[in-house]
Amino acid sequence: MTTDYFILPKQALVVFAGIVILTLYGVKTLLLEKVNIRRTPFDLAVVLFLATILLSSIFSTAWADSLSNFIPVLFAGPFVFWDCLQCEKRAIGNGLNRQSFNRSLPLGRFPDSIAS
Repeated sequence: MTTDYFILPKQALVVFAGIVILTLYGVKTLLLEKVNIRRTPFDLAVVLFLATILLSSIFSTAWADSLSNFIPVLFAGPFVFWDCLQCEKRAIGNGLNRQSFNRSLPLGRFPDSIAS
């Protein structure tokens, strides 16, 4: 497994939270009886990033370790989409139109990713 005592609980928390988000979205979809999928500026980037990490894990020399570390990253994907949708709801609720939001979201996330 791992020698760090904090890695496994953090991975379990991310996987659990990802499953909860996907389950709540599924329940909401069943109750509303319609599938509501919104496109964000990050859809293609997140999917390509996850595909790159998956291929890197598969072709790694220690592929078992790489795949076990890929699972939490896979379940972190719904967090990104959920976060983008929450930002969009707040921005449009405050009077910002969708085109302005789609232009401003990547510009706002770039400094945040650099800072972290």
